[in-house]
Amino acid sequence: THQPNKTKNTIFSKHSNPKHDSKKLKLVILSDSHGKHFSNLIERKSHFDVCSFVRSGAKFNKVTEEVMELSKGLGKKDFLLIIGGTNDMEATNTTQLLDDVDRVITHTNHTNL
Repeated sequence: THQPNKTKNTIFSKHSNPKHDSKKLKLVILSDSHGKHFSNLIERKSHFDVCSFVRSGAKFNKVTEEVMELSKGLGKKDFLLIIGGTNDMEATNTTQLLDDVDRVITHTNHTNL
C-alpha cells in the first residue's frame, strides 16, 4: 500500500477485516480531522478492507493531493471516500475548491467516489 508523504498532521491506518475472504471490497478514506475515526467504525460494522489517511487541519487540495496514487489499486466495486473542504471555507476562494473537486473526479472515475 502506498503511504502518502508524511507531514506532522498525517495519520495512516489500515484495517483488514478477517471475517471475510480475500475478495472483500476496498475502501480508501482521505480526510481532514472530521474523518479521524471513520476507519475504525466502518471496519467494525462492515465487510470492507479499510485504509485511511487523515490530515488534520488540511485543506481539500492537501487531503487529496495523492488521490491518484492512493486509488490505483481500486476498481469499480471499491470505494473512495473523501471528507474534506471544511478548512477551505474560511478562505473565500470557492473557485479553487471547485477546481480541486473537479480534478479529483477526473482522476478517480475508475472507483466509486
